[in-house]
Amino acid sequence: MSLGPFEYLLALDGQLRTLRVDLATETTTRWKGLMVRVGSDTLLVPQADVSEVIPPPPATTVPNARAWLRGVGNLRGLLLTLVDLKALMGDGPTRPGRLQRTLVVNTQTPWLGFMVDEVVGSRSFDVSDQCEWPAAEGDPWMAVTLGALRTADAGALRVISLHKLAASERVRHAGW
Repeated sequence: MSLGPFEYLLALDGQLRTLRVDLATETTTRWKGLMVRVGSDTLLVPQADVSEVIPPPPATTVPNARAWLRGVGNLRGLLLTLVDLKALMGDGPTRPGRLQRTLVVNTQTPWLGFMVDEVVGSRSFDVSDQCEWPAAEGDPWMAVTLGALRTADAGALRVISLHKLAASERVRHAGW
């Protein structure tokens, strides 16, 4: 007996529902992040912290702002605050270059972009690769460090939170 189009779709839907994997109960064993270079440091940023990666837009400087606040740029008609991540961490200004990128933080508002020397690539790690990052006195990254991930080629890479950095008092009060 031949099924009509509607009955065929219902039968197909029933088969797919029995094969469906419930993503809410499935445990995540992989962690995804962006590997970035800021000065001499190679860091990992959770992919969920970044909504997009763009070349640095032309910036309009903000009077009486800290040196690490590069200014504001236009991102599809929205004002994007541009922060030089290397200068923010006290390592001097980032030199403009063809590899330089801006990581747009995944938040509702305000729009904020952290400028990095280079986005090396996207990496996926096993959750079991997590380890602690050793605390060091005077380490400017420590306040925004989430931990570290072991890699075969680089030892361990520090994982930083752009959300923590964006919410920090230092970034929120960029004026003098």
